[in-house]
Amino acid sequence: MLLLFDELLALVGSEDPSAVRIAQLVGRHFGGECRLLDAQFRLLAGPVPDDPRAFRRRVEQPCGTTAVVPLGAGLLVLETPVALSPDERADLDRAARLAALGLRRFDELTRAQEQVRGELLDELLTARGPLSPGVCALAGLRGFDVDVAYVVVGVRTAEPSMADVRAVTDAASLFGGLGGRHGDALVAVLPGTSPVDAGQRVAQRLRARGRGAAAICVSEPVLPRGGGVSAAAGDVLHGAELLVGLGVSGRVVTANDLVVYRKLFDPQGAEELRSFALGTLEPLLRHDREHRGDLVRTVQVLMANNGNATRAARELYIHPNTMGKRLDRIGRLLGEDWQCGPFNLHLRLAVHLLSLGADMEAAA
Repeated sequence: MLLLFDELLALVGSEDPSAVRIAQLVGRHFGGECRLLDAQFRLLAGPVPDDPRAFRRRVEQPCGTTAVVPLGAGLLVLETPVALSPDERADLDRAARLAALGLRRFDELTRAQEQVRGELLDELLTARGPLSPGVCALAGLRGFDVDVAYVVVGVRTAEPSMADVRAVTDAASLFGGLGGRHGDALVAVLPGTSPVDAGQRVAQRLRARGRGAAAICVSEPVLPRGGGVSAAAGDVLHGAELLVGLGVSGRVVTANDLVVYRKLFDPQGAEELRSFALGTLEPLLRHDREHRGDLVRTVQVLMANNGNATRAARELYIHPNTMGKRLDRIGRLLGEDWQCGPFNLHLRLAVHLLSLGADMEAAA
């Protein structure tokens, strides 16, 4: 075990004594899975448990192959194929003391870095027009290139916690961007040209910390020097707030997907928007519930194929005659003008909201 202690001492004195590296090091030396938890049993580092509830029970009542050691304000949890011997448990306790030193130092370094990077993030998010030479110079010192494309990611959770903030800042740091709290929301600015990829990176970090129910809205790529980050942040935070009202969480939605709704509806009126969609789709939703039907899905696929019933039937893997019967049934439920006129516009808007993941049933 001397090798483990030497490596932990080296890690404590390094520039990156992170929780992830500590967990990996301890797990590797003991031949098991090491996880670090905060005081609320939230995962800080280590693999996400397959069954979080069962894992929580093992932590609260450790025995056999699960060893739990207090770690400052949290816990170190080691799960091994076979139970640790008394000598191995003593070694784990000593390793935990070194790990706690490393985590305290990492927290101090992180706070210092986040203060400087947070200042730059605030400058980018509050800029009105092109960035000043001073802000561009600060960005250069922080390794943030204001002349390459970035995607702005807006995140809203029910009650943002420090774990949420850390997940967003970790994702930003990992991929060479900036991230942190902005008002009552979270924002990440990640380099790249793929909005969905940027959003998924943040979502993965949130899930790794056990925080999956987040509304995430992403922008198109923007250039910071011209002030694009500030404008994009306004769009994605407005969009994320609208997603919360619609009951959309756990997926990434682009600001462009919401542009019509953001212009027409205030986020505080999202319940009204959801009720509008529910009222439009309720005859089909009720039929599908009562008869285990698939009429809503049929309308979605038909509209995605520009009203071409043959292509829609092929995509749904049903016979054209079956498709014809479904269309007749939809017409009886919605009215004969459901494929044209003003109602068709309402129907298209409602179906699009449903495709975004809006919780229609919650509005009933």
